Amino acid sequence: VSILKNRHGFPVDEEMDISLYLILIDQEQGSTLAKNYLEKVVKIQEDKTLIKTAQGFLVGLGQMTGRVDGISGPATKRAISQFRSANRLKAGENVDLELIEALKKAALKQAQIYLQTLGYALKPDGIFGPNSKKHLNSFLKTQKMAASDEVTAPILLKLKEAADKKATVQSRRAPAQSRGAAPAPTTKKTGAMPRLQKG
Repeated sequence: VSILKNRHGFPVDEEMDISLYLILIDQEQGSTLAKNYLEKVVKIQEDKTLIKTAQGFLVGLGQMTGRVDGISGPATKRAISQFRSANRLKAGENVDLELIEALKKAALKQAQIYLQTLGYALKPDGIFGPNSKKHLNSFLKTQKMAASDEVTAPILLKLKEAADKKATVQSRRAPAQSRGAAPAPTTKKTGAMPRLQKG
C-alpha cells in the first residue's frame, strides 16, 4: 500500500482509503482517476492554506475577529471585501496572490505600529529596513520564536497579542477618573461643625 501511494504521489501510509482504491482502479482500467483526485486534493489544501494566510493577516490588522481556520465563512468574506475596497483592489471575496501581497504590505506598517506600542524605538513608515528588522527580531527573541526578515501572518498575530496585552495592563493601571468613571462622592460627617478655612 505504501509503495503504491508513494509511486502515485499520495502521502505515504498504510491506510486502505479512497486514494488506494482509485490507484487500483487506474491500474486495472488504465484511467487517471487517482491523478485527478490528487490534483483536486492538492488544490483544496493550497486554497485552505491561502485562506488561512489571509485570515491571519486580517486578524493581525484588526480587520476581522475570530479563528484562523482556513474556512472562508461570512466574516472572512466580508473582511476580504472591505480590505479589497479600502486598498483599491479588484472587488470580490476571493483570496488570490494580489490580495496576499497587499496584506503583506499593510502588515509591515502595522507590525511597526505594534513594535512602537511595545516600546521599540522606530517610526511606522511601512518601509521594513534594517532598524525594523532588528527590533522585530528582538521581539521574536522575547517570544522564543525564530528570527525573520519578513512579517508573516503568525508574527503579526503575535505582535497584536502582545500589544493588546500591554494596552489592557495599562488601562487597568490608569486611575478611575481617566477612564471616564464618575468622581467618588464626598462623604459629609454629620454631627460635627465643618472646619472653616481662611479666604
